[in-house]
Amino acid sequence: MNKFPLEIINKIMSFLPILTKERVLLNNDIIKTFYLKKWFNYYESIEEYSSNPKHDDYYLNWFENDLIFILNNKTILMHGINKEFSSLLKQIHVTGPSLEDVFPMKELTNSEKMIRSIIRHLTIKQINRIDYELELYNNRVHTGHSCIFLPDVFSFY
Repeated sequence: MNKFPLEIINKIMSFLPILTKERVLLNNDIIKTFYLKKWFNYYESIEEYSSNPKHDDYYLNWFENDLIFILNNKTILMHGINKEFSSLLKQIHVTGPSLEDVFPMKELTNSEKMIRSIIRHLTIKQINRIDYELELYNNRVHTGHSCIFLPDVFSFY
């Protein structure tokens, strides 16, 4: 590129994206929206899950449950909240995760709102990790094959 005239180099460089803080945030929002749509569509396509938000087996309730399971290092909430998930809940609720903060009565009936508030506070690296974990988990659930022998190639935090 050193042999090109300076005018051509400047013209080429003018078309390259300059990542300002706003563009980075916009890119992150686009990536998060893509993955949310992908996950929503996947869970909605499972025939066993209901599309009625008033049913207990509503597909977003199942997705919320799986998302929390993965964020809590594959530990059900009944067995406690790990350090990383606790810090995420503190970011979401600012005051710290009391029982009412973790499960506000208004948000218990709205899984989509809870999912979106969780996703909003995650990094792209965490989103990629969740996507990887959801793929493994759902593959195991729907095929019956264990995925414990697959390498863990991502670092969550």
